[in-house]
Amino acid sequence: RLKKVAGWLHRETGAEVKVFVDTAPVLEKPLARAAALGWQGKHTNLVSRQFGSWLFLGAIFTTLPLTPDNPEPDHCGSCRA
Repeated sequence: RLKKVAGWLHRETGAEVKVFVDTAPVLEKPLARAAALGWQGKHTNLVSRQFGSWLFLGAIFTTLPLTPDNPEPDHCGSCRA
């Protein structure tokens, strides 16, 4: 699925793209947090309001200039899970 999105992005914009899913030393969790997909819980997993911690992470690196979203705040509070 990620390759399909990357292919579409390349066709529509001409931007260079590279897909990573467990194929390179890419730190997906901090990147996902920076992309406002969720926050990193105390159990170190990414947590999403929509999906909880049931996520599979991958990354598309691109030369397309993108404006970042504001990171999701940490919602763990005093949780000790």
